[in-house]
Amino acid sequence: MNPEQLHIIPLGDFREHEVSDSFWCRPTSDEDEPGLFVHHAMDGREQFESGERLPS
Repeated sequence: MNPEQLHIIPLGDFREHEVSDSFWCRPTSDEDEPGLFVHHAMDGREQFESGERLPS
């Protein structure tokens, strides 16, 4: 773990997340904030949050 990095990790996902920038969920670095990594949820919640996917 790098102390210069901050990680945003989804809570209650189908699978546990580790604080790493090379992980199964392929975290993305924030364009405006260097060292900030956003992890992606296995349950696809980002698609609902962005409006790409609607509840069925």
